[in-house]
Amino acid sequence: GELLECGQLVIDQMSPSQCDDLHTIITDSGADIVVYESYRVYAWKLKDHSWSEVHTAQVIGAIRYICAMTGIKTHRQTAQVAKQFCTDDKLKSWGLWQKGQRHARDAIRHACYYYIFGGKGGPKEKS
Repeated sequence: GELLECGQLVIDQMSPSQCDDLHTIITDSGADIVVYESYRVYAWKLKDHSWSEVHTAQVIGAIRYICAMTGIKTHRQTAQVAKQFCTDDKLKSWGLWQKGQRHARDAIRHACYYYIFGGKGGPKEKS
């Protein structure tokens, strides 16, 4: 287990070029599995999502589609499972803290949790 690369991709509208960027990141990584954070519209957030295109769900759909089309397995985990175990202090002590990159840190948390616990953190997606 070694962090080779991390970062954040700003995807604001799932334009063709942003889909291409996402595809390139996934396929060039050489990964055989993509772990992603599940997304739910909770009751207390319903007002925030009224008339929303639920952008996060679209990005997850694009990730799942790219993985399905390229034969890469997927696994989803809840935010809570990764964040409760892989705390900020742990990321810092493991040398994985990425200053100013909140989403990259969350991705690292999910990867660490998956690596340590073998995918026991959420229902598996079948590709």
